[in-house]
Amino acid sequence: MSTATTRCFRRAIENDDILPRPSSWGRSAIYYETTEEGFAIRQIQLFQSGIVLAYDGEHHYDDYGWLDGNPICSDPPVTVAISSKDFQRAWTRHDEAQNHPKAAEPDAPPNSRPAQQLPTSPEVQSSDSQRTPSVGGCG
Repeated sequence: MSTATTRCFRRAIENDDILPRPSSWGRSAIYYETTEEGFAIRQIQLFQSGIVLAYDGEHHYDDYGWLDGNPICSDPPVTVAISSKDFQRAWTRHDEAQNHPKAAEPDAPPNSRPAQQLPTSPEVQSSDSQRTPSVGGCG
């Protein structure tokens, strides 16, 4: 994290129509740490079922999602500004993220975990055409 000013947001996700997830994952909340302009630096998605997905400068994307490339801004009630402390509380769970190789597995290829640790995901095309603007947009 840089020393520049950052902002933090929480977005409630009821039904993800951009990247559909199995219904067993449940609802989720995405926590963002952004630049002053609203571009995500770190984000973590916490699902009702306990599944955790995390993205940052070292882990931009995988089969389950990506670091949002659109500006994030407050758009109540879906996306709200939160304190840095609230973001940090959520980010403490990034070591639990099912989409990151464990630090204890130094030879594991990037973006991999044993299949039993990752729930089934729909196939995802990571082309920019699938990366549609965030709900509400800034500007």
